[in-house]
Amino acid sequence: MDENGTAAQSMVLQTTRSQLRHFQDADPRCRALQLPEGIMLRYNLTESLYFYLRTGVTEGKLHTRIYASDSPYDRLKTDIGEVTTPMFEPQAEAQHLQKLEQLLHKWVDFVSDDPDLAAPFTSFPVRDHKE
Repeated sequence: MDENGTAAQSMVLQTTRSQLRHFQDADPRCRALQLPEGIMLRYNLTESLYFYLRTGVTEGKLHTRIYASDSPYDRLKTDIGEVTTPMFEPQAEAQHLQKLEQLLHKWVDFVSDDPDLAAPFTSFPVRDHKE
């Protein structure tokens, strides 16, 4: 692996560890588990809501694709979006985490059993996964 590949891999590993720590500490209703290819989150507010985060580096940007599922075994069931942050921006990792958290909170609010009827309807693009 060349020097750029090693640096990118190191950044992905660091970012994944930060995501794991962040989500373990952020909300007591959220459980985080490190998997070989990403992070799985179990949100306990609803009966069965799992998120799967896959992080990589593409063209100098941190890139995390987020999937939602009602099963821990079908991790790529629903692609709910992605978050991209330039690696070399000041506070890139913190900005990336903030964007991830915002997208995850929007999805949890969207599927909540007790919706906020005063809030406007939010739609999310649903993509087929082909991995």
